[in-house]
Amino acid sequence: MKLSRLALAAGAVICMTLPAAAAKLPDGSFEDPQIDAGTAQVVNVGGTIGPWTVIGQGDVVLIGANYSIGDLSLQAKNGAQFVNLAGDQHLQAGLAQTFKTIPGKQYILWFRIGTAFSRELGFGPNSTVTPTVDGVPQGIFTVMGHPNGKDQTEIVWGRAGFVFTATNAQTTIAFMNGDAPGDGFCGLDGLHLRSFGEP
Repeated sequence: MKLSRLALAAGAVICMTLPAAAAKLPDGSFEDPQIDAGTAQVVNVGGTIGPWTVIGQGDVVLIGANYSIGDLSLQAKNGAQFVNLAGDQHLQAGLAQTFKTIPGKQYILWFRIGTAFSRELGFGPNSTVTPTVDGVPQGIFTVMGHPNGKDQTEIVWGRAGFVFTATNAQTTIAFMNGDAPGDGFCGLDGLHLRSFGEP
């Protein structure tokens, strides 16, 4: 498993900063609403998954615990559930949430990207997400699957993150599916927000 250069560069910036204090991003692992194990729920644009709103084009899919398709096991990295941003229509959908921040304070947002290569299912070998903060792009983050080109039997999860400075008392983050139309899988899970000291 390899991360793109942008993801690695973002991680390098984060590692050089000072220790962080806890901040709050509600439901960063998509546990609300809890759906039955072994099931998946399609959520169209304009719908919600807990505090998250589905945006963009198409839909996203909330994946429950112990979910599999044939020989491919699709398990969350954090908690029991995760989201496939490619959705059922395999378009460019995403998720957005507005949460409280302190203007001038610096934050780190970590997240997990999952890829699950399967020719039979139309899942590509890499997964890419493009996050924004208040509409401002924060980079392009890609996780690459197994280098041997074989179909996977489980998700390959990679970790990435970026730093931003809040400008308002509320900040809106969004994570969009950056895969090409027709690619059926782009996993997102384990979003975790941390803040630095007072500005």
